[in-house]
Amino acid sequence: MAGIIDSDYRRFREIVKGHVRKNLKQYIVNGELIGKEGKDYVRVPLPYINLPKFIYNDSENAGIGQGDGEEGDPIDGYGEEYGEEGGNQPGDIMYEADLSLEEIAEILGEKLELAELKPKSVDRILKEKDKYKSIRKTGPESLRHFKRTYQSALKRMISTGEYKPEKPIVIPVRQDKHYRSWVREPEPNAKALIIYGRDVSGSMDDERVDIVRNAIWCQDIWIRSQYKDRVHHAYLAHHSDAWEVDDREKFFSIYNSSGGTVISSIFNKMIELFDGPLARYNKELWNIYIFYYGDGENYESDNDKCISILQEKIIPSVNLFCYGHVTNASTNFQKKVMTLSNQSPNTRYAEISTNIQILDALKKFLGAKK
Repeated sequence: MAGIIDSDYRRFREIVKGHVRKNLKQYIVNGELIGKEGKDYVRVPLPYINLPKFIYNDSENAGIGQGDGEEGDPIDGYGEEYGEEGGNQPGDIMYEADLSLEEIAEILGEKLELAELKPKSVDRILKEKDKYKSIRKTGPESLRHFKRTYQSALKRMISTGEYKPEKPIVIPVRQDKHYRSWVREPEPNAKALIIYGRDVSGSMDDERVDIVRNAIWCQDIWIRSQYKDRVHHAYLAHHSDAWEVDDREKFFSIYNSSGGTVISSIFNKMIELFDGPLARYNKELWNIYIFYYGDGENYESDNDKCISILQEKIIPSVNLFCYGHVTNASTNFQKKVMTLSNQSPNTRYAEISTNIQILDALKKFLGAKK
């Protein structure tokens, strides 16, 4: 019985995952995934999955609780004519199912054909690690390989006639013993710093803020699945000044402010994280990915300064710089970044003026091809 239940449960989860794959864009557009995240799971509404229910059968002494019933009557008593003010049309039933963050990330990766994040220069960030991959005849007893030792002793005793099936005792001697040994192998130190930056100035209205929150949530799920516990996050916000937000939830909860906009302030704050004597993340040792979202409305004299900072200090130091333009209105800053993205292979631009464009933007940012 337990095996049948497990099989049915796995089949149900595959149905749920298939439903999410099919309607992923709808969930993102409606913001139905973000905000439902628990410790390790996401609660997904499932409006179209019909669950079975018992109906009246014409076997002897059958009924629906009280009195006689008719074939096809639901046992819960809620038929079309139940209640004086009830409607007479069927409706959708809402259920919820939990999917793990890893399952959501898997669906995002399959749907968008996202590529794994690659180190920018493996040669510069290799480290040595001991791996137990070989066997030796000498070594400390703590590393004795039990299986190999037992097999060697058994073969020896059978070949010499010492082994007695009626008394199957195997006693290793010194020549039988094998020990695990290690080799030192270089491996990439695939640590990643993900920097999320967002404009919270007065021009960022509720619709634009929601776009930013949904886009960052989807990115975050995917990137965490790639790097597990080796990923570090930094959350930055700005208006005319920039600051680091020390908590993910606080970062999401910021809506807007009444301040003006100086985008170079957040670019300079980003540089402080990975460059200079006080940097927490040395750019030579960390793979750095930057995702910045805003509406591009900037203090006019600051635009050239921003592009200069990007070209000279940020883009040469990071794996990827992405700008999500959360409006369809053109700005000088937006045009300059678009031009830069056409010239630089690790700079990407996407317009995300509505939630429906989020998945297309993520594919541009994290897809295998630019």
